[in-house]
Formats: sequence, structure tokens, C-alpha cells
Amino acid sequence: MLKMNHLKFRYETRPLAIDIDELSIEAGETIGIIGPNGAGKSTLLQLLLGIQKMLEGSIVLNDVKLEKKSKNYFREHIGLVFQNPDDQLFMPTVYEDVAFGLKMKGINEKETEVRVNAVLESLGIKNLSDRASLKLSGGEKKRVAMASIFVMEPDIMVFDEPTLALDPKSRRRVIHIINALQKTKIITSHDLDMIYETCSKVIVLYEGKIVAQGETKKILSDVALMEKVELECPLILKNLL
Repeated sequence: MLKMNHLKFRYETRPLAIDIDELSIEAGETIGIIGPNGAGKSTLLQLLLGIQKMLEGSIVLNDVKLEKKSKNYFREHIGLVFQNPDDQLFMPTVYEDVAFGLKMKGINEKETEVRVNAVLESLGIKNLSDRASLKLSGGEKKRVAMASIFVMEPDIMVFDEPTLALDPKSRRRVIHIINALQKTKIITSHDLDMIYETCSKVIVLYEGKIVAQGETKKILSDVALMEKVELECPLILKNLL
């Protein structure tokens, strides 16, 4: 479904921020992308959506190559839930935030109402429909941000640090939502316990390169690897090591 080859990117004259020979993600997979701060996780997501322009290489989705003329295709098929919901929510009410993308696509009012109400109901936030998004709790904002992307029905869902700064109850709810979502999913996070619970495969980025990839439990329980890339094994696995 999604392939990256010989992908390179740098910020101005600094060393390469991304230097990936090959990366493939198949339809239906849930992939965790992990690494320390500065490893290139967020940059990789920006390249995937055409927000940053690659220095070299190619990104191909469903046989369509990412180019200036195909950016809209990628953005229609890939939905990104931002790390900070405040960067994603800007309309007066929750309903308007979730409906915004559909209206921009020219979806009629009746279908928009049906789709928005359905996704709000599925995420347990229908009661927030008339509330101001920016006055909600962190966990509620996160679900509204998810709803604004889910309603567009992309093929691939990308989550950038989905559990960041959430209380335990909100974190658990987000994990449940991600696991219930029947889509191809890409998740970047420092919350390795969440990655363990949600992802079938893990890709480890370090200094812009893929240094390891494979089955989640195998990668996350590799103490030497985790120390090498400045991470720690998730707590859920530490008791088993």
C-alpha cells in the first residue's frame, strides 16, 4: 500500500534528518514508529503528507507517486491526528470542527450531519456537539481531533503521540479507540506501553535511519537495542524480562 525508497531529507545545512533506504507498510497493518527526540519521527510524517519536500527518493501510495500534483491524493487517503489537538481545532463548536473537512469537500448538509453525528456517537462525544472545542479537557479535545479526521474516512490513519499529556482514563480510552479502528494505522510515540498494546510491528528510528524493525514484542523486549537508541523497554515487558 505505502512504500518509501531512498528517502532523504535535511533541514538547511544540518546533517540528514531522514535517511531511509526502504520502508513498506501493507494494508491493514498497525505500525509503531519509535525513537528518541530528534530521531526523525515527526519529520517522516511531514514528508508522508507532503508538508516537507524530500531531498531525494520516492513515496508511493497505491501506485501513486508523491509529487506536487498528487499531494491532494495523499491528503485524501492519509489522515493525520496532530500531537497537539489545539493545532487542529479552530472552529466555534465541536460539531463545526468535525464537519469542516466535509464542507470543504462540498458534501451536502444532510450527509454531513449524518456522518458527523455518527462519528461523534462512536467516540462517545455526541454530548459535546455544541461545546467550544478549545474549552474541553485534554482527553475530550483528543477525541474531537480524532473525530475530525475519522469523519473523512481516509485509508490510512496516522497518530502523532496520541497519548501525550493524557490522564490514565483518557489514555485508556484512546488506546481502545485506536485498537477498535479497522484501518491501516501508523503511530509515533514515546509511550512504549501504548505501542505494545496497539501495534503489530515496530520500526525504530535513530538519527534519521531505520536501525531495527519487526514484531512488536521482540523489538521492545530487546534491552540492548533499547539502550542503544536511548529508550527503555515498556513497563509491561520489564516484569517479564
